[in-house]
Amino acid sequence: MAEHPSQPNQPDFFDDEPTRAEEPEDADAERIVKQFQRYDRPEVVDAEIEEEAAAEKEIVDEDVAAAADEADEAEEPTEPDEAPEQTAEQRTEAKRYEAIHNRLFLVDILATAAALALFLLLGLSTNLRVFIERRMSENAFAVVALYTVIVTIIYYFMILIPLHYRAYRYELQFKLSRQSFSAWLADEFKSMGLNMILLVVFLELVYFLLRAAPTWWWVWAAAAWTLLVVVLTKLAPVLLIPLFFKREPLADEELAERLRHLVERVQMNVVAVEKLGLGAKTVKANAMLAGLGNTKRVLLGDTLLDHFSHDEIETVLGHELGHHYYNHVWKLIGAGSAATFAGFFVANVVLKGLVGSLDFLGFYNAADVATFPILAVALLVMALVAMPATNAFSRALERQADRFALRLTRKPGAFISAMRRLAVQNLADTEPSPVVEALLHGHPSISRRIAAAEAIQDEDG
Repeated sequence: MAEHPSQPNQPDFFDDEPTRAEEPEDADAERIVKQFQRYDRPEVVDAEIEEEAAAEKEIVDEDVAAAADEADEAEEPTEPDEAPEQTAEQRTEAKRYEAIHNRLFLVDILATAAALALFLLLGLSTNLRVFIERRMSENAFAVVALYTVIVTIIYYFMILIPLHYRAYRYELQFKLSRQSFSAWLADEFKSMGLNMILLVVFLELVYFLLRAAPTWWWVWAAAAWTLLVVVLTKLAPVLLIPLFFKREPLADEELAERLRHLVERVQMNVVAVEKLGLGAKTVKANAMLAGLGNTKRVLLGDTLLDHFSHDEIETVLGHELGHHYYNHVWKLIGAGSAATFAGFFVANVVLKGLVGSLDFLGFYNAADVATFPILAVALLVMALVAMPATNAFSRALERQADRFALRLTRKPGAFISAMRRLAVQNLADTEPSPVVEALLHGHPSISRRIAAAEAIQDEDG
């Protein structure tokens, strides 16, 4: 199916439902009608045809009765009850959970920056490079690879895994996690392995560029990072996500048909709408648009499918289709690319400036892998500086996707119900501090999303 071209704010398919092709007539009925047409006096019913039709009707009636009996015996699917709003106690718990989550994020940033600074200023980074050259290999590529592997392992075991374990314990405390410790630890090791591979590949390129093109290395490094992001985005739903979560087709045929019809209405080339097995690890509901081109698909968490009504799920899918319709994935990659180029430019200035003033640490030059802590801190600081702007841009795209879903489905009530259900199930702070929302949130607060939907509901009468 050809991809619908990107449009401004008023897609042309919202005003009228597309007409469906009429269902073909029953084959047996068509045959009987043709037999009647052989007679000059169609009002005279041939006895043989009448008996045949009666016999067929009796068979059909028996089949219908049998199917009805089977349906009565089977468990009837039920739609979830009307979504409740958060109670006062849940709102308090949500704010406490949000505060803990934000503190852990802050501790992660500060611990990472402090560890990199100490690793650099205590001479540990230079000593590690010297140790590798003397005991393992003097080859430049081997030194970078071994340095990266050792630093990654130290960082994970000294900082990330302890912090992530604290976060995991809080998820259990707030009854949001279903994951056993062993399963959680296995995910941590998988994450460490993936990040280690990516970091080795990227730092090999960065330090090769610093050796080969010391003036313009940062331009090529930023371009390479952007390309890597595109590749990972394309591979995510078929290679990366399945390492952590199971993907499978939707089992609910009625829902699958409704969602297929929604995708057909907007003429999009989404490869599939699939179920994502979140329930083995968390109670939180989630959905996402993942992939690019022939890997692009909408993934709906089983935690969402099991607890949201069909109408609510339609509005969730409508939101994800909005991301596709307006090319939000590419826009986010573009915004990230601009931030990446700015970050590497600043990193180049800082790296070249500090290497000379820190020559007592024993650096060869800027292309020495022991300078990695300088590079990492510079990029980290630039990412933090850019975070409010990138989050503001992300919130704008989310609001646009919300409006798309509301116009596409024409079900603002279901959208509002879905937001309320999401707040309860995910223990979300529906009204975070405006400062926290501006700095840290890539989505508008749930209260703002509900208010926007209520405004559209009032306009529609």
